[in-house]
Amino acid sequence: MEDVKAEAIQKMTPLLENQPAKQVKFSLEHDVGEWLIPGLQRLVRREEPLNRNDVDLIGLDYALKVMALREDCRFERSWSIHRRGEVSIDVSAEVRVRFGIRS
Repeated sequence: MEDVKAEAIQKMTPLLENQPAKQVKFSLEHDVGEWLIPGLQRLVRREEPLNRNDVDLIGLDYALKVMALREDCRFERSWSIHRRGEVSIDVSAEVRVRFGIRS
């Protein structure tokens, strides 16, 4: 059975790379640890804010943590209102801390 799960993970990983909320949801539902941090990191780093579908998929607790980390990833020279761009730094260590992931 582990062989089947490993093959499914291998085939699904590239399909989920552009769907980070689904990657997080499936990681939690099916105990696929190698999807959790990359999915959360993509949600934090991407340009688009979380939307209703993302929140429905990952749940409110995870969504609030993602939003808080997104908020902390701002670089601004002065106060202004503008859309945040994609974040180019590696936030995986902070994801581990804030979500209590030990791996």
